[in-house]
Amino acid sequence: MKKFLYYFLQWTWQLPLNIVSGTIYLICKAMGKKQERFYNAFITYLDWNQGGISLGQFIFMKNNHPNKNWTYNTRIHEYGHTFQAILLGPLYLIVIGIPSAAWCHFFNAGAKSTINPITICSAKNGRTSSGRSTRGLR
Repeated sequence: MKKFLYYFLQWTWQLPLNIVSGTIYLICKAMGKKQERFYNAFITYLDWNQGGISLGQFIFMKNNHPNKNWTYNTRIHEYGHTFQAILLGPLYLIVIGIPSAAWCHFFNAGAKSTINPITICSAKNGRTSSGRSTRGLR
């Protein structure tokens, strides 16, 4: 029932976002990009210098990161965003996506500063814990 509810909400509440990201997913698949299923989400690994981005139930993240812990933690973090997308619906990009992308772009995901105003916001701070708690991950 939980799985049905997850997909139902993703494909109703997040329909426009999933159509766009699903199209990108299919294009990447046709290009032979590495992809995997991560619980209820689909991950595509791309050759870019960024971390990850969640668009509906589709996750796009850096391929071949030298730190396997980073890859594991980023998958969990981005998976947490899929639940935020369900909770916020059409507001997800405005409340979470755009501020998160801006912070990452302008401040290198907090690497240049020890204070990250995005993580102070409980909605943003909850993404990793959401991904962990829904799957019992540590």
